Amino acid sequence: MFLWATAFSNVLWMSLSAFLATTVALILFATFERKAAPQPINAISHIVFGESVLGLKNLSFKHTGIGLILNFAALFGWAILMEIILATTKVSTSDLMGNSIVALVVTVVAFIVDFHVVPKRLTPGFENVISRGALLLVYLVLMLSLAGAAMMRSPVIS
Repeated sequence: MFLWATAFSNVLWMSLSAFLATTVALILFATFERKAAPQPINAISHIVFGESVLGLKNLSFKHTGIGLILNFAALFGWAILMEIILATTKVSTSDLMGNSIVALVVTVVAFIVDFHVVPKRLTPGFENVISRGALLLVYLVLMLSLAGAAMMRSPVIS
């Protein structure tokens, strides 16, 4: 029997883990590159407010808050894909290689969708603030956080 509540809990756990890890990574990489800490998060809000927010440096509910909400929503979607793949392939929580491969696949799909499928208005936005190398590291952090969280999830099939 498929346990829907457990699957939802797993998705919430994976998306929250990925959200915290990637948000911290964005702030650290921006700071390291001498940008304002909120700037890459504010840039995500370009989806709602347009390109004029890409240079905003100040912390604000309007831009930083919306950026955080949009980032969490996107990561929630990728966590759903992760849970679907993990449940259908029956990767166990103790399978480091299996969880890592699924996390890699989901991250590659996320990168392709983010930069080659959706229109420019729906890209993450932070790619306009941080360097290309930092951008790739953010996606590496995404992969590692998804893999780590997947190893702590609960089984959804009983």
